Amino acid sequence: MCEVINVQVNVMVAMSMLKRLGLAADVAYNGLEAIKALQTKCYDLVWSHTSLHSPIFVHALGRVGSEIED
Repeated sequence: MCEVINVQVNVMVAMSMLKRLGLAADVAYNGLEAIKALQTKCYDLVWSHTSLHSPIFVHALGRVGSEIED
């Protein structure tokens, strides 16, 4: 069985669902974009797809989190 994931369609569906709930979201398509967004804006929630969970991303995300707490 072959699984095809269409990221752009998934993003469009998720953004539409969030909009119906009165919520807004930013999308990062890779770990670097996510880190840059976290450094420039305060978020109430960060959700990450497992494909972004490279060791470098996880380490950087932890550093950004600790900087926010300080």
